[in-house]
Amino acid sequence: MKNSQKKRKMALYSNNIIQRILRSLSLVFLVYVITFSFTSSISSVFDGSNQSTMEQEVDSEFRLLWENNPTELNPEWIKHYGGDRLEYGDDFLRNLHGNLYVTSTSFTPVYSTGNVDITLFEVDALSGNVIWVEKWDRAEFDYVSGIAEGHDGRVFLAGTTRYTRRARNYSHNYMMVENFDLFLLSFDPVGEQWLKLWSWGESNVNEYCNDVIVGDDGDIYLVGTSQSSNNNDIVAAKINGTSNELIWIQIYSGEDIEEGNTLVFGKDGYLYAFGTKYISLVSSQFYILKIDPASGESLWNMSWGSMSTNEGFSLFLGPDNSIYITGASYQDDLDLAVVKLTPNSEDLIWTTVWGTTNRDYGNDLVLFNQNLLVIGTANETGSIEGDVVLLEINPENGEIVYSSLWGTSHQEMGTKLLTDQSNDGFYFLGTIETSSETAFNSDILIAHFTPKSIKKNMFEEAIRIGLSMLIIGFCITLVLRNKLKKV
Repeated sequence: MKNSQKKRKMALYSNNIIQRILRSLSLVFLVYVITFSFTSSISSVFDGSNQSTMEQEVDSEFRLLWENNPTELNPEWIKHYGGDRLEYGDDFLRNLHGNLYVTSTSFTPVYSTGNVDITLFEVDALSGNVIWVEKWDRAEFDYVSGIAEGHDGRVFLAGTTRYTRRARNYSHNYMMVENFDLFLLSFDPVGEQWLKLWSWGESNVNEYCNDVIVGDDGDIYLVGTSQSSNNNDIVAAKINGTSNELIWIQIYSGEDIEEGNTLVFGKDGYLYAFGTKYISLVSSQFYILKIDPASGESLWNMSWGSMSTNEGFSLFLGPDNSIYITGASYQDDLDLAVVKLTPNSEDLIWTTVWGTTNRDYGNDLVLFNQNLLVIGTANETGSIEGDVVLLEINPENGEIVYSSLWGTSHQEMGTKLLTDQSNDGFYFLGTIETSSETAFNSDILIAHFTPKSIKKNMFEEAIRIGLSMLIIGFCITLVLRNKLKKV
């Protein structure tokens, strides 16, 4: 009698254990599914909370306007940032922590007041929320064109500064003359403080900086344009990344007018500066300089353009050091152009031109899902309105795989691209006009996109894991029941 009661108690106790295990497994599975469903859908639920003094808004009006051969890009989040001043998205990067550093130039609508400042802020890469904001605000006229991150985490902002000096005119009378110089500013995000300011310029010459990069050696490289009364030439400089001392500066003089817009390091260890060569008022070409980073010496240069007007804005070097460039070329009007050239030569592999009935520009390009992703501005409705254009191009033959326009009823410009290696997505930076009947304004525009196929695969993976957990739980239950029967 006692043994039978003991067996019944053991059976009841074992059944309770089994029920607890099943309930726990079910609860774990339920929590897993709910959590995954929430994290999967949160990308389509815009989070517009403010965490700093930089105003940020979810841009619900910004939407897909047109697409061809869609790859179903999914907007994880789209936001614009700004205040009561004109803000322009100049450049951004993915920092050592995985978030975004964004820099912009801001000024009052009355441009002639000279109240032009620089804004630097960090954005959470997952949500788009602003983490912190810093402003460089002084009496001088400063604007930024590029951003780079040092190996020690410092941030370098490069651009142009204006100053006023005393000079003599033709009558040998003193007068105040304005000059523009190259400008470099460093910031410590850990100590939250501006560090060093560096500027360089020659008298009676204006120098404009358009891009900045940090080399493997930790030094800083700038590229821009030196503008004198006689000519425009590309200017490049190398600055010590620790002391901010100038190592070399070179002005690459030529008979034509040249402008430097982009600077990149090739896998061969050399610098490639890219811009535009103006042959005449109605003729220009894409222009590339190869530079020795040790001395600043020009190793070779090339220009290319099959149409009368070509303007070069961005250059990308492929894994095999093939040269991809984008900008604008003139046919019936300026159209977005993408060109592939062989390394170290002027041999054209292919050229692709895309455009609307008005002016269109390609501003940046990166490698994305084994294709080239190009961002630019499409003025489909005329010179006043503009939209962000995204193109995917086959790097082998230049065929357009996908094209789309994104925008609102106002004007938008697509400026820069960053790939998101963690989920095969990308970020883009631009500017959105937020003017009304009473005031004109513009904000920084940032968007995070991922292919929808990625989300589908993630959901399938969640189902697979959930089913595996149920099967394991079922097997555990069978084992425990067999043990009870033996008892």
